[in-house]
Amino acid sequence: MSDPDRLRRARQPRTLGFAWIFSTALATVTVSSLATAVEPPAPVWKITERIAAPSHALYDADTQTIFVSQISGEGDEKDGIGVISRISVAGKMQDSDWVNRLDAPKGLARTGKTLWVSDIDRVHEIDIATGEIPRCHEIPGARFLTGVAARRDGRVYVADMLTSTIHALHEGRPTVFQQGGFLESPAGLCVDQNRLVVAAWGLTTDYTTKVPGKFYLLDGRTPQALSNPLGNLYGVVSDGARGWIGSDFSSGRIFHLTEQREPRVLLELEAGVGGIEFIREQNLLIVPELTANRISAYDLSHQLKPKSQ
Repeated sequence: MSDPDRLRRARQPRTLGFAWIFSTALATVTVSSLATAVEPPAPVWKITERIAAPSHALYDADTQTIFVSQISGEGDEKDGIGVISRISVAGKMQDSDWVNRLDAPKGLARTGKTLWVSDIDRVHEIDIATGEIPRCHEIPGARFLTGVAARRDGRVYVADMLTSTIHALHEGRPTVFQQGGFLESPAGLCVDQNRLVVAAWGLTTDYTTKVPGKFYLLDGRTPQALSNPLGNLYGVVSDGARGWIGSDFSSGRIFHLTEQREPRVLLELEAGVGGIEFIREQNLLIVPELTANRISAYDLSHQLKPKSQ
């Protein structure tokens, strides 16, 4: 297949096989005990052209760029049509195929001049200046790598949802950081000083869940719950003010989390929300919508006021 043919196929809207496999138990999950937000605002901007199953977004302040991982095909298929795109903060596509020939890229994190990307059972190192991939790390035993988070010392963490494992990468060497059912199939990760904030899908080996996942802090082996079971949680990012914003793939809800109070629903969007990003300087939430083949941006000034106000 020629490169134009490959990229054309990558841009055809496709349904992710795992995206529609939900436990019937999720139908009974309610948010009646949660404080809900007002009617969601219209997006500041949205992009649908040359977007196919966007999974995660990451803002790079140095280049004023939003990186977006696009699965483009099936979430667990090694088909070589996944890409990393670059989008401006104003919502303009800068380069839809900045890095291509990936399989099913998902989680994103940055250390220094390197962009880290999870891709089923591997983690790619991408040179931000050139878009080249100087190194690719195979993760032993991995089945479905999702969220990625990085510490300032260069240590990188990556979640494997289907094996309920959090792996670590340091100086090119992958190790198992934590593993077991107590992790509840981690999907999203965020570094908080010496802790990890985790968005759990709900324990699974095939995408279905009997018990919905919750948000929790991980410091050592014992998770500290930030919420009750809520849904198929997929992403979590810092709000820049001692709290976090998380996403629920199955319901499209966006939550605000703190250690002091129960989660609050900020937005209720369509099902299929991916790994979100928050640009605090603009109170701008970047939302990849996997099943809608869309990337949207929402101003959270009214829902999430900066601490200084």
